[in-house]
Amino acid sequence: MKDKLYPIRFQLFLFSQLAILFGALIFPRALFANVLDPILFLMNLLVGMLLLSKRPKLQWVGGSLLVLNGIVFMMATVLKDYTRLFDFVRMGSYFLFYLMVSLEIMRQIWHTEQVNKNVTFERTKRPLF
Repeated sequence: MKDKLYPIRFQLFLFSQLAILFGALIFPRALFANVLDPILFLMNLLVGMLLLSKRPKLQWVGGSLLVLNGIVFMMATVLKDYTRLFDFVRMGSYFLFYLMVSLEIMRQIWHTEQVNKNVTFERTKRPLF
């Protein structure tokens, strides 16, 4: 499955980012903030893992951050008390994850032989590592 999704990794990441950004316009505020937003962020982390799939060390770090966010989401749901500590852990791990993903996206585009409007639709001709 990963091999089938890898060629469209940039599109999937973009769509998951757009769902986070504009989801609040579609769903009620309370539902989005308490339920959908954390789920969409977890989905975005999963898609980001696809971007890191050719880099085992980064994938391990990204997977750890994904598990950490999943645990924080479940604890916040079970405890029904969204403390500042949960928010701090989530935002810190998101920052680290998006930093890694941004650098990896730039690296993948940098190593693409021809950059044009279709760069996200084509596979690179050189190995990514």
